[in-house]
Amino acid sequence: IGKDKVDYIIITHFHQDHLGGASKIQGAKGGAIVMHSLDVAEADKALSPLKVEKAVQEGDVLDLGGGVHLEFIHTPGHSPGHMCIYLREKKLLFTGDHVLGAGTTGINTQHGDMAAYIESLKKLLAYDMQMILPGHGPLVKDPKKKIQELIQHRMDREEQVLGLLKEGKHTVEE
Repeated sequence: IGKDKVDYIIITHFHQDHLGGASKIQGAKGGAIVMHSLDVAEADKALSPLKVEKAVQEGDVLDLGGGVHLEFIHTPGHSPGHMCIYLREKKLLFTGDHVLGAGTTGINTQHGDMAAYIESLKKLLAYDMQMILPGHGPLVKDPKKKIQELIQHRMDREEQVLGLLKEGKHTVEE
């Protein structure tokens, strides 16, 4: 907004609702598409003929100039290469689908990994955050509390499933 050109279009993961507008943005404003390396192949298929131009890894930092730095945090679980972006100077965390403003993130069986998701949530607790800016839902103004609630919710759900298995229930219907 207010700029003729942008340098980067940063996408948290390869799902269509997060990369769907990349071609229009790039056509209007330019910018290299940036994603975690583990999601590049899936994104390239969906973006074709466009391609991800910059693959990033855990801990990479993008210097935007003017004292603004974005740190890429690999947060697998929702997708193999999902990443959150930490704006250091403002202590803001952009979470894509890793932490939503309301509800919980879907972890599907094709590309998701619940254990990785929970470990990624725990990793985020080490960051000094003032606010979470999710890909969906309202801003999260108490980030650590929200993350701890998400971890607890998943652990409670795991206990429920284990309890049902102990009772002899072995199908989704049961």
